[in-house]
Amino acid sequence: MSNAITVSIGNEIVDLVKTVPGAECAVFDLVPDFTLEQVRQRRIVAAPQAYIRGNKDSASRAHPDETVKINIAVMEKCKSVSELPDLLALTEQIAAAIDRQVITSGIITNVEFDPIYDAQNFRQMKVFIAVCTATVKVIR
Repeated sequence: MSNAITVSIGNEIVDLVKTVPGAECAVFDLVPDFTLEQVRQRRIVAAPQAYIRGNKDSASRAHPDETVKINIAVMEKCKSVSELPDLLALTEQIAAAIDRQVITSGIITNVEFDPIYDAQNFRQMKVFIAVCTATVKVIR
């Protein structure tokens, strides 16, 4: 059951991400398989991070709280640091497009880029990578 809801939420989040100009390449991938060295052009990949099922108290066991977390990675090979402001703007636009959205399976309650991007990867490989975590409260 959790896998079905996780996949459904992941696909719905990707649909929202694709509405952002420059993010039309977004895909949901259950098993992302690539290295940063392979990133040659913009890639936006969403993948499941966590499924959390818990009870607030014994009275709520019939209706447990469910939360799904989806990671959204924004990656692009850059030529110079001058490209960073546009990529940072893209990450902020993605966050704004999905934050607090009601989707079929729940409500996106939190969107977090922490850190906003990986400066070390940028310095070493000139690859911008930012990972956003979207937290969804499942509604059944």
